Amino acid sequence: MIGEKIKNLRESEGLTQEEVAEKVGVSKEFISMVESGKRNPSLEVLSKIASIFSKEASYFMDTKRDDFALALRTAEINEKDKDEIRKFKDFCEDYYFLEKATEEILPSLTPIYPDPPSSILSDFGQTYRYAEKLALDERRRSSLGDEPIRDIFLLLETQGVRIVRMNIEESSVDGAFIYNRDKGAFMLINTSRSKGRQVFTAAHEYCHYLKDREKGYAICQIITGGIEEHKKPIERIANLFAANFLMPEASVSKLVSLYAKNRLEAEEVVYIKRYFGVSYQAMLYRLKDLRYLRRPKLLELLEIDPANIEESLFGFTEESVKEPQHLPERYCKLAVRAYTERTISFEKLAELLKLDLVELKERLSKGGFIK
Repeated sequence: MIGEKIKNLRESEGLTQEEVAEKVGVSKEFISMVESGKRNPSLEVLSKIASIFSKEASYFMDTKRDDFALALRTAEINEKDKDEIRKFKDFCEDYYFLEKATEEILPSLTPIYPDPPSSILSDFGQTYRYAEKLALDERRRSSLGDEPIRDIFLLLETQGVRIVRMNIEESSVDGAFIYNRDKGAFMLINTSRSKGRQVFTAAHEYCHYLKDREKGYAICQIITGGIEEHKKPIERIANLFAANFLMPEASVSKLVSLYAKNRLEAEEVVYIKRYFGVSYQAMLYRLKDLRYLRRPKLLELLEIDPANIEESLFGFTEESVKEPQHLPERYCKLAVRAYTERTISFEKLAELLKLDLVELKERLSKGGFIK
């Protein structure tokens, strides 16, 4: 068990056995034997290994550990953000409670895709091709073709991911992902971000669902610059997947030939980004990665605020459209059903829907659930 966890973390970080051995001060053969279960490291060695991956030694030894608590302890986020993530986790517990109460457990419908060989993670080109193939395979499996994804949140829910959208102002956290074999998958999206960034975050977290869900909890801060800038291979792959999943190359090529012809300026980028439902910035970096833009032109276009162009062309900017914070529709439906079937009390329903008793009674009366 210890060796398996060490191997999974090492490969996720793109480290070789030799590199881990050198950092710890042991031989490569020793690390190999630990990973294969033939040797157990001393507490001192285990502590050194744990520090490499920003973990505690107890992570490897406690088979009944709380992955969520450990993730919060080692995550590079402030206490305010940790409090918000705890609220997310508590909400997930309530969500699962309602599913059990109504016997409507959302099934996981996607396969778990294999990790790339650790040998390719130091090569950006090979890592890119792995992420591109993963995105295209998932598009093919979901029968998406090259069409834009009009509602990624609905799509993910149909694949077994419960979407929880919370407004976390002044936060470094874009999203988080929780998975438990019994309770299923839950995804946090920070709605204080622009619409396009929320879409990219959802696709990024979906990659964790597809290939990393057996690894525990992920708290993500999405890099807004070039995709290759993310240092951790597991996050770099998720960013590359998101770009390819949301903006497949074949479809981008068609749009560029349609709108750009002999030039690619801010106006053309706005047209193309609206087609895919992503942010102006994400579209620029995608065009750069596909070699439709050179770096000097990318930097020039990044200096332009697309809002004025978008408002003049369409009358409003998609990025300015803010959805009011609300509970997931499926969650609310399950809560009301649990109440009407007398599985939970009126007071419990108010607690789950975060309403006072008077307001809840008014809403249920209007909906015809009570007289």
